[in-house]
Amino acid sequence: MSGLRAPVANTVDEGDALAGRGCAMDSYQKFFSWCDRQGLKADREIAEAFGMTPQTVRNWKHRLEAGEGVPPTYLGLACVGFESARSTGNGEVPRLEPMTVDFFKTWREHRGLETLESTGGAFGLTRQAIHNWFKRDRLPRWLPLACLGYEVRTSPEGSGAAASNP
Repeated sequence: MSGLRAPVANTVDEGDALAGRGCAMDSYQKFFSWCDRQGLKADREIAEAFGMTPQTVRNWKHRLEAGEGVPPTYLGLACVGFESARSTGNGEVPRLEPMTVDFFKTWREHRGLETLESTGGAFGLTRQAIHNWFKRDRLPRWLPLACLGYEVRTSPEGSGAAASNP
């Protein structure tokens, strides 16, 4: 996941949109409080739920303790996706199928995210990060939850379509 080292922070507008969906992640404190409310207490539980490594979760906790940083946009979207998937019966800790690169290309096109810049902007990442996914033919494990969260956040009804529907 080397393209993910320099995430772009949520903007005020994105934060407000996420707040309207019950998951404003403008601080690591809010993220870990949200995890606690979801029953995700241990680093390993959080890591498994979001397709991260336990070390990533520990790094976020260090940032929290140091009062540094804002969680990346994709994390807030993944929280929204988590809540949506859970509410539709995908289990206490939702498990979505991994995305293929071809599926993700189709998903992007159907949502008007036609450029690497627009896709990066949607997830709070750089154009280069998205380029690396395609170049390596590998997508991050958190992407299905974040895509579902994006759908929920951008749908007019607020319910979104399942990430399995391009």
